Amino acid sequence: MKRGASLAVLAVVLIAGGVWLLLSDDEMTPGADAPTTASPSSPSATARPADDNTATRETDEELARQLELRRSRSGIADGGTLDGAVAEFSFDAGMLDDLARGQILAWLRDNAEVAAKRVDDYCKATKGLVDPRDAKPPSRERDAALFMAGRSDWEDGRFGLLHLTPALTERMNNPPGAWRKMGPELYAGLDFSWMKALLQFETWSLATASPLRDVAEMTNFFEAPIPNYVTLQHWAKLRLLKGLHENDLANASLEVRHLAELIGTNGILVGDMIRIALFGIERAFYEEHGIATPPAMTQNDAMRRRHAAFAAMDFLLPGVDGATREKAMKCIPNRCSALMEGMGAAASLRGIAPGAADQLQWLRGQEQCDSELADLAMKSKPMDPKRLFDSVGDRSLEKSMNALMATLDGGN
Repeated sequence: MKRGASLAVLAVVLIAGGVWLLLSDDEMTPGADAPTTASPSSPSATARPADDNTATRETDEELARQLELRRSRSGIADGGTLDGAVAEFSFDAGMLDDLARGQILAWLRDNAEVAAKRVDDYCKATKGLVDPRDAKPPSRERDAALFMAGRSDWEDGRFGLLHLTPALTERMNNPPGAWRKMGPELYAGLDFSWMKALLQFETWSLATASPLRDVAEMTNFFEAPIPNYVTLQHWAKLRLLKGLHENDLANASLEVRHLAELIGTNGILVGDMIRIALFGIERAFYEEHGIATPPAMTQNDAMRRRHAAFAAMDFLLPGVDGATREKAMKCIPNRCSALMEGMGAAASLRGIAPGAADQLQWLRGQEQCDSELADLAMKSKPMDPKRLFDSVGDRSLEKSMNALMATLDGGN
């Protein structure tokens, strides 16, 4: 889903220029206003202590790589709109030179060995995080897809009804966190009724009605357009601020948390991360104003879920033996997105990694949270060979597992 390389082996795409995405447990802040602009942003030293943690910083950089690859593949000029179908591309596995193929296969072999050794640790670390509701198929009767399709900004450059002006987002971001202390003039003229209307929905499927559905079958699963979640985060911040000013924080939190939960049903890793980030935005806002309220998710649980989600991808890569894979599946908290990411990885590696096609079929045979999205992943085109070559690098299951195990001691 234009998540470009959210899977481990395809994940390490080097970014030229500034990274606009800095996701921490506190908040996810873009360094630019328009969806197609990239520039750095500076995190607040007091509001974001987790950024000093190496493992947390690595997951931040990983998500940034995903979004950078999405943009570079879209073929859309900054601020432009998609005016036609994304061009189909294909390649022969023989185009990969021996070095690139060797790197990919060696990475997968190493990953499989680590997976077999660490799967019990993974299940220990995620105990208590697995929620049976995560596997509940979405209800098409209460799907927000049509409601959000024309409202959301999208990562292919098109703007929706909820698009915010660069002047507003620039003011919110400079300095980071300053929005928490600003006045009503910040959101003057904005209509927040859509957030209350969202309460009627219980899921948001990207396969029902979205730009992703329009082009997913013609490109790689990780490069089809997804919502611009940064815009939605800005709206969540403004809703909390408005709730504070109008003594309506209970309803503001209800709406922000529900938005987070709906994003979490998108069925992709980035959606999972944004859900966690929105809970962190709310928690930091309450702390900033000295308001005591039980958080939707503690900081430690947020970090544990983040590291668990990244590790989950590696347990579902081609090459991992069946027993390890099945044991891991029972322990993965983000089961819905893990299945989609795993299917996208296997589809991208067809013709390159032995067993990738079988792995894809096995994943599709699992109980799906969103069958239509799974079907789109099944039809994904292989990843461009140069992307595959460049992607083998600095991420590893061992790193993710070490970061995850550290959270059991209260670390980040």
